[in-house]
Amino acid sequence: MRWGDFSQIKTEMLLMEESNKRGPYSYYHVISGQHFPLQSQDQIHEFFTHNKGTEFFVSMNFSPLELQNKGNRFNLFMRYFTLNVFFQYCWRICLEIQVKWKIFRNKDRKFIKASNWVSITQPAVTYLLSKKKNILQRYRFSMCADELFIPTELHYSKKQWNIVFSDQLLYHKIGNANSEILTIDDFEDLKFSKCLFARKFSEKNMDLINEVENNLILS
Repeated sequence: MRWGDFSQIKTEMLLMEESNKRGPYSYYHVISGQHFPLQSQDQIHEFFTHNKGTEFFVSMNFSPLELQNKGNRFNLFMRYFTLNVFFQYCWRICLEIQVKWKIFRNKDRKFIKASNWVSITQPAVTYLLSKKKNILQRYRFSMCADELFIPTELHYSKKQWNIVFSDQLLYHKIGNANSEILTIDDFEDLKFSKCLFARKFSEKNMDLINEVENNLILS
């Protein structure tokens, strides 16, 4: 799996499939190894029981042009994008050619962006898996579409979903386009955030992890 590449979606779909085989579950959470809970298991279960049937997303900043370029253009060379600036240059040239010649794909939709860290229900996972073939085809030449495909596909499904963009799902600090690694200086903010999860945590900052575990999760 590589940054920004279509392989991210293939991986998420595979995770959904494997989790679904062991289900059904009320909720499926897409989180990373750098996530850490800020509340106890009982509190987290209580939150989702109280909000049963809600699809939770974390909003992100974006521009219409960004969504158009990522979803409605052919993003070539993404597999090698982070390996060499040459491939970044090739990607940009191909994008500029498409803009000049007004080349579009996925003309049937405008894309919706949210954080790829989501909490979605069993019906949502079931629907996404039922559309796996279409999803893999639609996002084949996308860029960073792990932030696009779930909210967009649910929106265009013609089903009634209770979609909520919540500030309570995840605490994170955005630096230069990416989440910053949290330190002990962030503990007070974490304490009063009321969020369920936070990221990014690092083993280099075990003092923060211990503080969260002892004073938030086990308190």
